[in-house]
Amino acid sequence: MGVYRVVSLILITTILLLPASFTSAEGEKQAALTLSLVGDPLKGKAPYAIDTWRIGSNHFVARGEYNGRKLGMFSFDNANGALTKTDSVPVGKGLSSLAAGGKDNAFVFSANIRRDQLAAFKVDPGSKTLSSIQKVPSGGTGPIKIDLDWVAIDDNGFCAVLNQDSAELTMFKVNEGGMLSSWVRVPTLPEPMAVKLIGNRIVIAHSQGNVVMALLDKDTGVVIPFDIDDAGGHITAMAVNGKKLAVSTAEGDVVTYRVGPDSLSFLERNSLGKGYISDLTFAGKRTLFVTGGVGDGWLAGYKYPKNGRLTLQGELALAGQSQRTLATVKGDEKGETFVIVNEFHNNRSLVVRATF
Repeated sequence: MGVYRVVSLILITTILLLPASFTSAEGEKQAALTLSLVGDPLKGKAPYAIDTWRIGSNHFVARGEYNGRKLGMFSFDNANGALTKTDSVPVGKGLSSLAAGGKDNAFVFSANIRRDQLAAFKVDPGSKTLSSIQKVPSGGTGPIKIDLDWVAIDDNGFCAVLNQDSAELTMFKVNEGGMLSSWVRVPTLPEPMAVKLIGNRIVIAHSQGNVVMALLDKDTGVVIPFDIDDAGGHITAMAVNGKKLAVSTAEGDVVTYRVGPDSLSFLERNSLGKGYISDLTFAGKRTLFVTGGVGDGWLAGYKYPKNGRLTLQGELALAGQSQRTLATVKGDEKGETFVIVNEFHNNRSLVVRATF
């Protein structure tokens, strides 16, 4: 037997015996990711806004139905991925964004893009119900996204509201009782799409491709833009985890950045080759889930290393054309995460188990 055939046989045998993980070119161990649907789809009328949170050992999910005029509260079993509706409150047509948090994670805040309004709800973890405590104007027109940061400075947290139609950012203070008070309004570039609060920094992504970082003085309310980058394409969503930031585009790219104290450093433009991306979210420190599709949809999990160069770990086909939004809950088992997928046009929500 020639040397060439011996080497070939060794290589083939090695490949067949490889475990479900491998080492990348950068010398970093990569784990395979298995994605599988859990249970039956949860029906709803254009479910769109979604957030997850935890109070003690209880995991909860808030889901807003854009056409259903309802905000639903669900308990989530992180052992098996079961969602159980525990309450539903009327919010009017047009619920566009949700943020759960505040003192002791005891509040849910919603934005309504058709009413130019914010609403605050108190969570009762015992009865697993929501009670309305306040409704206030959003400070502009077309509130599309909100983000919350409970830092308890002078007994206040902060809520950022992005008004798309009027191209304005409105900052609210949030007191210990969950009440909102309008604090400062500043103009943004045209067509703002997503906002994230990162300590004393605000990052705003615009659908025309610009990503802007600003400094927020939490004593005076002064907002000072200090860095801007052109991500290119038409931005659809943004996700942040510590120093890692990612924006998705309608053209099918995920652009990654490193968030510094006073800078936003471009890392990588990742062309996923899957077409339109509607949303993305982090799970843990190094996993990014991405979803989209113009025809049949998809959900994919990527490893997100320090250099921002994404590596595909696993994917799952999702039938039907839809605008999708994501949220994640850590599972009971080690290496397990549940991804909740809202499907706007398909009028349903899915639970996907992700196992490394």
